[in-house]
Amino acid sequence: MYAAIVPTLQRTTLLHKLLDDLAAHELVDEVLVVNNAPQPLEHGSVKIRVVAPGRNIYVNPAWNLGVSETTSRRLGIINDDVALPAGLLESAAERLDKGAGIIGAHLSCFSREGVDPGTPVRFRPAWWRTRAFGTFMLMDRASWVPIPEDLQIYFGDDFLFRRQTMTNFTFSGVRLGRHTGTTASSVEFRGFLERESALFEARYPEDPYTRRHRGRSLPARWRRHARRTVGAAVRRRRVAR
Repeated sequence: MYAAIVPTLQRTTLLHKLLDDLAAHELVDEVLVVNNAPQPLEHGSVKIRVVAPGRNIYVNPAWNLGVSETTSRRLGIINDDVALPAGLLESAAERLDKGAGIIGAHLSCFSREGVDPGTPVRFRPAWWRTRAFGTFMLMDRASWVPIPEDLQIYFGDDFLFRRQTMTNFTFSGVRLGRHTGTTASSVEFRGFLERESALFEARYPEDPYTRRHRGRSLPARWRRHARRTVGAAVRRRRVAR
């Protein structure tokens, strides 16, 4: 069973549909909403519990708080502006039963292209934290590592990703919505990315995950490097025309 943890500033119209779907799911036994907004949050399910810190404590501290307030065997760390795809939690549970660190979203889940009905959820080993990974993460509680308090908005998913002993995965083949960044793109959060990027590299540079899986990840890293090299060459050619 999952505990679903959803931090929110209540700035998206998708929030209540997400909470309703999570509360109705048979594999979710608790939904913990960390309400960072000043206004109260009403709900109609006994599965949903709202924790209101009284101020915006930001994303990563909200994740820490949500995990500490729940007891389920598995965790879902979920953005408030995504949809819950049918079959995702069931498929992820099967993947976790086989062994996995964190399962996070692949960027293709936010593609504008539709997904054919009946398409199975796909899981691929992840050797580095990709762009959309932290928007929807599923894991066993044993895989959780408390995020340092000085990382408030960014790099919480990087911190978690790098400290897994088992292989991390991305999931694809489902639609989560549009990759909008409802919270982090707001005006009041300007400057956080640059500040926390410097802090993360200075204080938390260690990456035991990469060291542990270096041999298995090399082919994928070579392919990634080749794609970047080819892409850069194509862009330079276009500019030169």
